[in-house]
Amino acid sequence: MNKELLMNVLSKNGIENLRPPQEKVLKEGILEKDKNFIISIPTASGKTLIGEMAFINHVLQHSKSQNNNETDDLEFLPSGKKALFIVPLKALATEKFDEFREKYNKFGLKIGISIGDYDSKENLSRYDIIIMTSEKLDSLMRKKNTTWLNDVSVVIIDEIHLLGDKERGGTLEIVLTKLKMLPIQIIGLSATIGNSEELATWLNAKLVVDTWRPVELKKGLYHPDENKVDFYKIEDYKVVICENGKNKECKNLKNYGSSKSEISNLILDCIKSSGSCLVFCSSKRNAVSEAKKNDLTKYLKETEKEELAEISSEILNILEKPSKTCEQLSECVKKGVAFHHAGLAMKQRKLVEDAFRKRLIKVICCTPTLSAGLNLPCRRAIIRDTKRFDGTGFSNIPNMEIQQCIGRAGRPGLDPYGEGIIVVKKSSEVGDNLYMLRGKPEEIYSNISNKKTLRIFILGSIFSGEIVSFYQLKQFMKNTFYAVQYGDYEKIVEDIKDEVIFLMENGFIEYGFEFDNNLKTDYKVEKEEKILNYVKSSNEELKPSAYSINNISFDENGNLILGNSKSAKNSRTNETDKKEKISKKYNYEEYELIKDKSTTFKSTKLGNVTAQQYIDPLSAKNISEGILSISKDKIDINDLRSISDVEKRMLYFMCKSTELRPLLRVNKYEYEDLVGEMMAFDFNDCEEYDNICAYKTSKMIREWINEASETDIFEKYKVEAGILNYKIEQIKWISHATREIFRALEMSGTFEEFNCDTSIKTFIKKTIEDLQLRIEYGAKSDLVELLGVKNLGRVRARKLYNSDIKTIADIATKKELVVKSIGKIAYKVFEELKIPYDDIIIDNKDIKISSLDKKPKKIQKTLDNFF
Repeated sequence: MNKELLMNVLSKNGIENLRPPQEKVLKEGILEKDKNFIISIPTASGKTLIGEMAFINHVLQHSKSQNNNETDDLEFLPSGKKALFIVPLKALATEKFDEFREKYNKFGLKIGISIGDYDSKENLSRYDIIIMTSEKLDSLMRKKNTTWLNDVSVVIIDEIHLLGDKERGGTLEIVLTKLKMLPIQIIGLSATIGNSEELATWLNAKLVVDTWRPVELKKGLYHPDENKVDFYKIEDYKVVICENGKNKECKNLKNYGSSKSEISNLILDCIKSSGSCLVFCSSKRNAVSEAKKNDLTKYLKETEKEELAEISSEILNILEKPSKTCEQLSECVKKGVAFHHAGLAMKQRKLVEDAFRKRLIKVICCTPTLSAGLNLPCRRAIIRDTKRFDGTGFSNIPNMEIQQCIGRAGRPGLDPYGEGIIVVKKSSEVGDNLYMLRGKPEEIYSNISNKKTLRIFILGSIFSGEIVSFYQLKQFMKNTFYAVQYGDYEKIVEDIKDEVIFLMENGFIEYGFEFDNNLKTDYKVEKEEKILNYVKSSNEELKPSAYSINNISFDENGNLILGNSKSAKNSRTNETDKKEKISKKYNYEEYELIKDKSTTFKSTKLGNVTAQQYIDPLSAKNISEGILSISKDKIDINDLRSISDVEKRMLYFMCKSTELRPLLRVNKYEYEDLVGEMMAFDFNDCEEYDNICAYKTSKMIREWINEASETDIFEKYKVEAGILNYKIEQIKWISHATREIFRALEMSGTFEEFNCDTSIKTFIKKTIEDLQLRIEYGAKSDLVELLGVKNLGRVRARKLYNSDIKTIADIATKKELVVKSIGKIAYKVFEELKIPYDDIIIDNKDIKISSLDKKPKKIQKTLDNFF
């Protein structure tokens, strides 16, 4: 596709002219499909459209219309190729999904979104453009039924600088390392970073840097004591002399009267000139506090007050029972101000965002995460706090993050200019604040050495068959950003070794030997003999002909014992061998055997499940050990207290999963009580603080599955609705994984090795299955059978239960009562259960309604259908 054809497509979405950075990438050859790019330009300069230009070039092709007139209008059809658009946040994915669907459905392109469960069996093959996170792509790339990935010819990575994120950057690096080995065009969209050249070199990409913005951005420091803003002209990260011969221009602000906020004059100065503000605070608490200090009521029109009152009421009533946070936000919104953070319910956040875009809400006080999360431009971006608590003390917010926040200022088509202003708290901090304002970005560094990232990657690669030996692991690492940055990657090789050993010790992988008889050299023959001699000496009962080693165990001193599948099977009859298998420890002196090129890895049943569920093997270890520890206990399956104890223990093992971090913090006043409770359950790991936090988190989940409201949980645990919803989503994922881990243990015969009673095993299995349902719906155990029915849910199930409809059999025999209890949705329930519902008598009147009259209308699919 050439520029003329591209512009023809863009014009159908109202784009007639390109911005300078977009023209620049065209000249540099972005339409050359074998050319990778790193695009580093300011916020609001048109990065997303550059990504769209790239995927249009791949997924659309043109053809002449059937029209024979002279103009020969061009028509565009899907090419059959696919594009992936990778975003860092689910909220961004949803936003891009809506945007792309509106823009590109007209061309016959199907837009998909994949941000749900990592093991879901969704069919993405029918989509041309698919939006997802890097973690989702990583999980898809290890699956064996995703042949549609072969049709992907371009991948756009939004916010590629998040490669430097300590928690998630490693996964993005792994995905990019895989992609750059494939015939796929990679387009990285980035904020300005200090080492963009290094990133471009790694990806063999053309680097395009530009400083153009659609709206002028003024940068300044606000001095509350003097009520003035000093604006600086900044070029190439340096302050330059202004036209007045000075290095700054001073703007004195009007004093609008007393206020609890030290930045109220800065806010009102903007609002009075029809602008809007984003105030970035260091924490959720500070965002709420700042919003409550500002009252814009007297600056609002009557029509605005009326609309805000409606929004305020809606925000207040989103939860079953309004929480303190709901009440605070509702009151703020009436005054034209809002706060925005992860603690808000999703619907509350959307209401605030929409009202801000409509300019009803004039000010949002938020945390810096909003700067990367959504497209909410404003006139004035105010950085109230430049430091935040990092767990041990207060540290500076990175320059890159500060610039992301400042970059939100200036709404194209709405504002003549934008202003990014840092608030000076102390005169001694002016130098530091000016350095941040200048915006020299930090360099980003590889985070692939993160242990959790390595564990997930190694197991996933072995499971998928991408990597089967230690040698291949090392070769893969040679292609990573880590290797480019540090040159010597021996340190990460040691980290890999540790994680391979972890996976072996805990039953996720096993290994054997593969000798290529056709390619033997004297050296290889010698090596093979050396390995086989070692095998013989390690286990005298092992036959010399047993070349395939696929089971490992260890003696009481931790020394390695190798055996083939037959000997391993026979060893199950020996009780001593069982104990050795359970508590095996790897002898590091024998590590040379694993490093040998002829040694190959494969995943076990437990490893397969862990990789498929895309969870940390450490989490799977905790869960599997928890299940086995429960299976060894004497459980009275008819005793309600005993059943409750099993549920509590199972939830604790789930909450130890790394996926649930950060866990609830434990305060000094509750420390001893929590430890005492853990000891009562024989949790011998209560000396570790993280485990106590996991136990406290499990208590909160227990409240949820016993039908506590969001407000009740907030009052007891200080966990707001948004955070609670996130935790519930995570524990839902882990509970599903727990069910699959149980199946893996069952299929591998582990329960038999532990002499677990069949009735106990069945009881544990049902407990896990019930917990999965109860976590999803937040319901007590008495609703489990009803929750298994589609279209019910917790509220309707509870209504039925309270009407003495407690089982599916009751639904079939009390149909009139079902309709009275839950309304028209009852007919969907009947159809789901294949229960005939002709001749139902409604409201005690002899009115017969045929099934045709009652059959529910087909409902248009919404975005929820894509999760």
